Amino acid sequence: MGFFRKMNRKKEQRFRNTAEYSARKGEQARRVEWHATTKQILWDRAVLNDAYSNLMLIFDAAAHDVMKFGAGRREQLHKKMSRYLAALKADLVSTHEMEGLLHEEAKMDITKSDMPIEERDKSLRRQVVNDLSAVFLLALMDEFGYKGKLLDRIYRRAADLSESLSKGEMTQDEIQETLLPKRKRAIA
Repeated sequence: MGFFRKMNRKKEQRFRNTAEYSARKGEQARRVEWHATTKQILWDRAVLNDAYSNLMLIFDAAAHDVMKFGAGRREQLHKKMSRYLAALKADLVSTHEMEGLLHEEAKMDITKSDMPIEERDKSLRRQVVNDLSAVFLLALMDEFGYKGKLLDRIYRRAADLSESLSKGEMTQDEIQETLLPKRKRAIA
């Protein structure tokens, strides 16, 4: 019987060592996953912030070019947009509902490409474009009473600016410069 006891002890020890080993490895894997997830969250946040700032610049320039919005009207527009974005973030309203309202009230459809998205960054940027486009147009309609053709002109100008920016025909600094008052442009 001494022999069988020794064998059982060895089996238990091997099992214990294996269980401890796998538990340790599992904990290390969870830590690595947590760090990867944290890095991904930070990266996603950076992508979203970049997309929001780019789009706000483009939409500001489009409103300025088409309707000659100055700093005061742009600030008024930003306040209205921030209310809509807060409602969107709090899930009080969806982008789809905003687009439906734009379709009913202004007879306007926001065109989107239905291409499959493979990269996470592109998916996040597309989400920002969809959300912010609906918020921008709805704020213009609600705050200033713009509808139909005028909204369409502003949105087309924003699309043109975005295309010029992506092709490298314009830079963000050049777009930003168009928003400055003429007397400040001469100084800068």
